[in-house]
Amino acid sequence: MKVAGKAVEALEDDADGMALDALPELIDQLELKMKEAAKKLDFEEAANLRDRIKQLRQKLVG
Repeated sequence: MKVAGKAVEALEDDADGMALDALPELIDQLELKMKEAAKKLDFEEAANLRDRIKQLRQKLVG
């Protein structure tokens, strides 16, 4: 796994304690990871990322 991927995972693990203004950037990064997973035909990982993105978006909306 690349260093950037590890950084995204660390941010994702701490997403519950993140400030709301930091979430859009995390969501963007997770969307990129989701698209990469789908390109690699890793649909299970892509679906997991999709679900996490949905949770984070709901947190933004309140």
